[in-house]
Amino acid sequence: MTLGPEAAPPPPQAPGKTNNMTGETKHLSALAAFEEERRAAAVQVGEYGARNVDLSSYDPELVAAAVGMAREEGNRFFKAKQYAQALEMYTQAIAGVPSSESSLLGALLSNRSACHLQLGRHADALNDARCCAELRPDWAKAYYRLGNALAAGDRLGDAVAAFRRGAALDPDSADMRRRLGDTAAELDEHRDRMVAEVRFQRRDLVLKLRDARAEENRRAVLNQFKQGMSAPEWDVEDYEWRPTFLPAMRARPLETEDVERLRSVAGYVNAIAELEQPKRALAALDDACRCEAYHGAARAILPSARHVLVLDSGPGLLPLLAAEAGEATVSVVSRSGILQRMARQAIEGNRSSSNMGSSLRLYAAPFDSLRVGGPDDQDEAAEEEEEEDDDDRDDAGLRTCRTNRLVSRADAIVVDVFDHTGVGTGILRQLDHAAKHLLCVGAVVCPSRMVLKAQLVEFRLSAVSVLDLSSMNAYRWYPGAERVDLRTMLHETDHETYRALSEPFVVEDIDMQSRVDRVLAGAVPDASPTSAWELDAELDVEVNRMGTWNGVALWFELDLPGNETPLESTMHLDTGNRQSGSFGQALFYVDEIPVDPERQRHVPLRVQRYGAGHIVFTPDPPSCRARHALVPSWHYDMLLDGSRNDAYEKALGRAVRMKREFNPGRELLTVDLGAGTGILSMLAARAGSHRVVGAEQSAHMCDVGEECEVMNGFAPACLLLNRDARRMDTKPKPDGMPPDLESRADILVFEVFDSGLIGEGVLHILANAIERLAAEDATLLPCGATVYAQPIQMRTGSRLGLDFGMLNRWRWRPDYEGVDLRQRGCDWVPLAPPREIFAFDFYEREANMRPDRRLIEFTAERDGIANAIAFWFDLHLDADTTLSTSPHGAEGSGSTWQQSVQYIEELRVEEGAVLPVYASHDTFGVSFAVDGTGIDRFAMRTGVPVVDPVWKAQHDKMQTANVRLTRAMAQNPLEYRRVAQAAVSIASRPGDVGVDPGAASDYLKRMMS
Repeated sequence: MTLGPEAAPPPPQAPGKTNNMTGETKHLSALAAFEEERRAAAVQVGEYGARNVDLSSYDPELVAAAVGMAREEGNRFFKAKQYAQALEMYTQAIAGVPSSESSLLGALLSNRSACHLQLGRHADALNDARCCAELRPDWAKAYYRLGNALAAGDRLGDAVAAFRRGAALDPDSADMRRRLGDTAAELDEHRDRMVAEVRFQRRDLVLKLRDARAEENRRAVLNQFKQGMSAPEWDVEDYEWRPTFLPAMRARPLETEDVERLRSVAGYVNAIAELEQPKRALAALDDACRCEAYHGAARAILPSARHVLVLDSGPGLLPLLAAEAGEATVSVVSRSGILQRMARQAIEGNRSSSNMGSSLRLYAAPFDSLRVGGPDDQDEAAEEEEEEDDDDRDDAGLRTCRTNRLVSRADAIVVDVFDHTGVGTGILRQLDHAAKHLLCVGAVVCPSRMVLKAQLVEFRLSAVSVLDLSSMNAYRWYPGAERVDLRTMLHETDHETYRALSEPFVVEDIDMQSRVDRVLAGAVPDASPTSAWELDAELDVEVNRMGTWNGVALWFELDLPGNETPLESTMHLDTGNRQSGSFGQALFYVDEIPVDPERQRHVPLRVQRYGAGHIVFTPDPPSCRARHALVPSWHYDMLLDGSRNDAYEKALGRAVRMKREFNPGRELLTVDLGAGTGILSMLAARAGSHRVVGAEQSAHMCDVGEECEVMNGFAPACLLLNRDARRMDTKPKPDGMPPDLESRADILVFEVFDSGLIGEGVLHILANAIERLAAEDATLLPCGATVYAQPIQMRTGSRLGLDFGMLNRWRWRPDYEGVDLRQRGCDWVPLAPPREIFAFDFYEREANMRPDRRLIEFTAERDGIANAIAFWFDLHLDADTTLSTSPHGAEGSGSTWQQSVQYIEELRVEEGAVLPVYASHDTFGVSFAVDGTGIDRFAMRTGVPVVDPVWKAQHDKMQTANVRLTRAMAQNPLEYRRVAQAAVSIASRPGDVGVDPGAASDYLKRMMS
């Protein structure tokens, strides 16, 4: 197809006549007459040009000849780029074409449209192109002209549609395809430019609003100074200071001036971590794959050993397996005193089934202080006799050694102290120490090999409920290696930007057996805490999917003798290995990098590791974004709960419609209590609320929520206040400050619930909001909730023929804890049908603020051991919509909340027996206690204490310390600054100060949340 002026056919000739001079003269005269009449009738021009000319008095053949000549002349002028003359000729030709000849008329309009376009008359070009397309809808060239005219007028979207229509009619047209591609590219560029401009304007508004809020807070602080008639030791700038974490801190040695403060905070963090170690140990014991793998290894290597050194993770399984496997002396070292106590209880609980006597020795000394015999490893027998005076023995001969001396070098070492990174606990450095001081030549190492594997991933937010929440990705990071569940995130989360961007690749293959052998041979020097990187490698990782790379997922495989396949710490890959769920996987965040395998198949990734187990992943370009605030991961899980978001949006829509029907002219005000990310505020505005005011106590969550609202275009309707909803009012403040709200709210929407419903203070928030913020006819959304409970058995019993029931005392916590029972599967057993325990009508604020206690009698459906009460709730958004957190698969349940579990004393129950339980709430939380007056409590007991007294004493001590520290930081910003700076340093390089990496990162997360 030719896309220039359409070629002119030979001019028509009358039958029996020639194109002589006389005919040409007549033709020219006719053209002159046509032109004169056309000009006289210019006011009557129709949509095709001069169409109102009366041609009935002219010879049709003569008119056709004149049209042909004018068209030919127009084409000649067009080719000569004399567009004005060509335009005049085409116009004369159009004037002589009858409306019935749509094909010829369309061709002339097409040509004239091209002339208009060349002369810059875009509107005229578009008019002719449209008329052409109407006359000849099946002609590709008509849409080519239309597309060009639309593109010239910057109507790129319509132009792309016109070119696509033309390409569909003539797929072989190269010009059409080229213009389609060019225009589509220009449209994309234009859209990106417009989006960038709008985002820039909105970002500027975000910064202005943030500055305004900061100025408001500054005035409030200064007002407090004035009212107190004294100035504290800190300034307003100290109050506004926020900690800063830089990714580069992880790759350089730790430097700090306040060493004493650093040590104090490090000790505090380690003490917190020690309290959580028993829970991790129980999780390892409940991991069947992990236990069976170590059982196979013990049977394979330990029968021939004389002395076995065990680095135990706490539950005592490894010492018992080692004692059963042979007659060797077993020396057991735990990571802490709490874990050593736990292991001792497990061993004592299996006296009859294990080779006790003098075979098991528990060492209380830190592992890195252990040595063998005397200073020169001589006279070991004498040393053993000497240490007898410092050891404690029980009736079965179990020895707890108070010294740091082993009786002899071990010929086997079994370790199970791995965290979610594999090496974060410093296991490699511990192996070096064992090889140098505690093992003999030829010692067997179990596991013998560790392979670190990784995968590039994209864990981001984009569109949630048709809202753009991509701005929240700036707040998604973690100081170190975040412990995650890849199986859930990659395969059970229905979200397009939770995905893997590469195949798994090997980060490092660590032969632990060879490492120990080299140290025993004197080839590896003793490592220091600040030694150089043991691993510093550049990897080229193949990308197989387009996306935005912002994380590296890490897991590991362990080779244990006696097992055909490795033990793998992930459960999301079909590798054929034994897959363990108790280790967890690690996620290292990096700054966002777009990747596209079509443009760059491989991306560079630098990985570094030193002996303390510190791992750093560095992309190219390296991550350098300073971090001042962190949004905890549960916020992202909540946003991705589609059933929750949909239910709230439907309920808000109904509430707004009802308010408008009853109050047609009223401006609706919705107040979002505990606004957080602002999603409920935006849903309320989208539902039709004229104004939405959100209240959020956290300053940095205000930044997050306000940014989400502005970037989605809700700035005119939504306002976010940095306020505690419990202290807001519609009246002026006593100090002269204006009220928080100018009018009372028509709708109160809130989602300030934990897994136990009222643990975040929702009843107190509502009590104030109803009294001070809500109109008399205000709608509460949700309107109420019902709490259900049932006794369950969720405990550890026997593993591999060994009884670990006594360790269930370590499950207890003072308060309930969130547990996803739907994910735990067969790890728990319901013993009685669920019962309703509390029903809250949120409109009844006075009744809700009264603590309640009631007796609930559960009738057992089966025999079992009741050691916990599981409870959950149904959240009634309105009369038509309910969200349930039931673990039994109720419809409408979302993934936002887990279920709650409170552990109680263990009691044996039989089918048909009644278990009376007091359910209480103090307006801040729900609790349970067994009523022992109506049962034979003594006969029902299993002998397992409710809680270990040593753990309880340490927990209470840390609670007191935590209260003092929190109060000091709240009262003095300088104290917060000092502690926060120490937390940043510790989380950057936990191995340098001997802090558990996971605990260090978690503590900094709390400081920056």
